[in-house]
Amino acid sequence: MLLAVMVGLAASASAAGEADSEADSEINLPGVVHLASYQATAFSYHDMGTLIWLAGPDGILRLEIRRAADGHHGANLLQPLLEQRGQGWTAILAGKNDDTLNAWGAEWRHPPQGLARAAQLVTTTLESGPEASTKTPGPWRAGAQSRETTKYEVPSLVKTRESAPSHSVWHSEAAARGLGRGGGQDLLVLSWEPTVPGQSPVLKVTATRSPGNLELTVLTARDVIYAMPEAFVPLWPLAQLVTVLPR
Repeated sequence: MLLAVMVGLAASASAAGEADSEADSEINLPGVVHLASYQATAFSYHDMGTLIWLAGPDGILRLEIRRAADGHHGANLLQPLLEQRGQGWTAILAGKNDDTLNAWGAEWRHPPQGLARAAQLVTTTLESGPEASTKTPGPWRAGAQSRETTKYEVPSLVKTRESAPSHSVWHSEAAARGLGRGGGQDLLVLSWEPTVPGQSPVLKVTATRSPGNLELTVLTARDVIYAMPEAFVPLWPLAQLVTVLPR
């Protein structure tokens, strides 16, 4: 039917409407928006907020991160992220040279090379949950030791200083490798923290070449229909590009 509409000059209006509907379905895809809370600490620095992520074809990932105003999350956590209300950031990550990171309303920049891989590992682990990452028999219980730590080698999460002499870069990378920090790469460390009964699982994230740690807790997930490829271009808030489906 679609081929007949494309090549037939005498196609009926109803057939054309059907073709339009089929074409539209090719650029509106089903997906899932995941919502999580975060706490970040490094020395005396402390930050908290919420984030959402949407995964698309070929491993592309969009994240929206929102800092909690005055340390409070508020009742509606999803909509401010979709509408980019408050102070936050957008990251479009596919592990290619055109990855972008920008504060809401500000110009884009290219993030460190390893951010895409790290974000993929963290979001995949969060979606899988702690049960998928432990080999300990029996139920997980409050007060038990932290689950088995998983380490991944990823490209550097620190922006490279291009002006540094090559011998200086080699020396610093060799020293870092000798200290178990992955040389020119980062070691990303993921572990599920012990929890009390009724508490949601907490994923702790650290990187050997970066100070501090990040703790994340999944809050909910919502089925959506999203526009492709527009949802992975940082020109518009996700509220204009996704339809959140009823529960």
